[in-house]
Amino acid sequence: FIGRMLLQDRVRSQLQKMPTTERQFSFIDRAITRGGFRAVFLLRLIPTPVPAINFLYGLTGVSGTSYMAATALGNLPGSVAILSS
Repeated sequence: FIGRMLLQDRVRSQLQKMPTTERQFSFIDRAITRGGFRAVFLLRLIPTPVPAINFLYGLTGVSGTSYMAATALGNLPGSVAILSS
């Protein structure tokens, strides 16, 4: 969340300067913000590069509580699979 506080405005302003990217980001932002917990949880179940997806979540309007709870629960199946093997 430190990155969110420091970079969100700067990165968003850069995205607004690029019309194509702004439209794509606006779509993603709306989907993740509206979906909240569910969106983050489902995306956590998919193996993705964690730093890249964390950066994306920081730019969206998803709440911190939804982000943390969904991350904890969404990472649980993968962690159990790794520990049990």
